Amino acid sequence: MNNRIDILSLTFEEFSELLKKEFGKGDYHARALYRAIFKNGRRTFDDLEELKKSGDFSKQFADSLSFPPMEIDSELQDEVTKFVSKLGDGSLIESVIIPMNDYSTLCISSQVGCRMGCSFCKTGDMGFTRNLTTAEIIGQVMIAHHHYGADIRNIVFMGMGEPLDNLDAVIQSLKILTGQHGFDIPYKRITVSTSGLAEGIRELIRRDMTKVCLAISLNGAEDQLRRTIMPITNKYSLADLKDALKSYPLDKKGVFFVEYVLLKGVNDSDEDVQRIVAFCDGLAVVVNLIPYNGENFTRPGDDEVDQFRLKLVGHKLFVRVRTARGDDIAAACGQLAAERSN
Repeated sequence: MNNRIDILSLTFEEFSELLKKEFGKGDYHARALYRAIFKNGRRTFDDLEELKKSGDFSKQFADSLSFPPMEIDSELQDEVTKFVSKLGDGSLIESVIIPMNDYSTLCISSQVGCRMGCSFCKTGDMGFTRNLTTAEIIGQVMIAHHHYGADIRNIVFMGMGEPLDNLDAVIQSLKILTGQHGFDIPYKRITVSTSGLAEGIRELIRRDMTKVCLAISLNGAEDQLRRTIMPITNKYSLADLKDALKSYPLDKKGVFFVEYVLLKGVNDSDEDVQRIVAFCDGLAVVVNLIPYNGENFTRPGDDEVDQFRLKLVGHKLFVRVRTARGDDIAAACGQLAAERSN
């Protein structure tokens, strides 16, 4: 065949159709090969039981495969594992494996850098280089699962970049991640975070991708304040954002995750409590408070965070404080900037 198979960009259905067209093989062989690649990390297939009567097909197929040129540039570990991947053009991206009780959550990137420019986020300081391809997004999961041996059961698009600013590749990756012949991760275990791209949220609705969990990086519940720390507010006001969320069809028990990075003296006043309550009114939400990790602002003390939480709880909001995991190795929220660790 003239064109190589970009396997990490294909859903099972797309792969099966291509295999039939290029090699005359059906679903039986497609299932075996897709499973071997995604679930087992295989790149050679001579000993696959399903291919033993297929002559030299296994070699022809292996020779036709194309994987994104990604290699581990560096890694850091404490209670989490942060690995930096070097892409084919030399760009670096970061991913974080977060151990849970008996499985792991993987935080993945969707862009090299980010164009949103949020002032509390180290990725925003990088500026924007380019979108990741679907294969580069899936490649991070392959590395976590097959190189590090992590049992990945949750995926969060909370790494470098704004996922809804790379919507085509992110949606295709969601279809691949949830495919039963591959990783088979349920939509309810995948969270896509956005800084507030209202039109991107509406596009998820139009493309029938609302089974995925949605996290909103709020961080300011009044336009003028939010505009100073999140420039995206100049394009999409809080009213625009809330209108998009109200049209998003949640499951009966579904909620939006409202992420709120607490910046001491900036967005932690009693007035800010009232603004958060007003924004959340009419929405099914869980509020995640995140004490700031970084150097541009001041991190509130634990007591101050708890007092802010209690004030929100007093208004009948369900609130969790996200404990910092990985901040010692710059792997916590807002700290990813694809820097070599050596």
